[in-house]
Amino acid sequence: ISSGYGLEGYPDGKPENYGKILANALGVRSQDDYVNLSIDGETTFGLLWRISEMDNSLYSGFDTVVISSGGNDLLDSLMPSLMSLIGEFSGDSYHNAELLSKIKLVGDKFFSKTKQTADLLGDNLDKSIEILRQNNPDAFIAVLSIYDPFSDENNSALYKLIDKTVINPCISIINDAIRSSAQKNGVHYIDIFKAFEDNARKLTNISELDIHPNSNGHRLIADKLKKEYEAIASSSVFLPVNEAGIPKDLPRSSPPAIIASLFICTALIAVALKILKMKKIKARH
Repeated sequence: ISSGYGLEGYPDGKPENYGKILANALGVRSQDDYVNLSIDGETTFGLLWRISEMDNSLYSGFDTVVISSGGNDLLDSLMPSLMSLIGEFSGDSYHNAELLSKIKLVGDKFFSKTKQTADLLGDNLDKSIEILRQNNPDAFIAVLSIYDPFSDENNSALYKLIDKTVINPCISIINDAIRSSAQKNGVHYIDIFKAFEDNARKLTNISELDIHPNSNGHRLIADKLKKEYEAIASSSVFLPVNEAGIPKDLPRSSPPAIIASLFICTALIAVALKILKMKKIKARH
């Protein structure tokens, strides 16, 4: 996603991905303050390996860190089986009761595999957040959920059934792991799942068999991030949060300033490490 896969200008041009949209919205213009290190198809394993092995100066000293990761973990785990499932039922050769029973049976197998994936994903995120926190000790850190690219109100009854019974619950399992990791590590969880729900054709390229966001989807993600940024900025400082995601009080001696920089890493399919850096802004009281 973060590389702008599927957008006009990808890969050689400058696609209007959500990172670039957000950078413009926050007044970031300099190429030195906006760096895109995207790698398409990376998982949380890749994210952890990269930030463990790469020069940490590439992601150190920032004040806001946004991590979007987990979609590829799920896809790598389930996509072959999912395509087989859709193909098997596309002819609608089963009676309703038999069809529902068959899909539920397949779904139970998917859930078991997804839970294993979620456990590994959570461990990778925990370790990644720890590294990012060590290199950005005073940063506001947020983690994005993943979305369901198959959820659309205009889907056929069969596809709605498969999505509701199998796909959507699997995505929820992954999002639960992402949310849990965020809360355990005292960082913010930002839900984009609800924003995409029932709107896949409006917000993604799924009509062209591409699950990446279209330009509308990228603008929506950028808007969600901007609103979260503004909500935190309006509180004068970037507050760490407790296990329930509630900001903790900082000491009175905390500097009344906001340093706005954004580091976006690994996204669904088009994985990214993005760095967005702004100048200090005096907080308003």
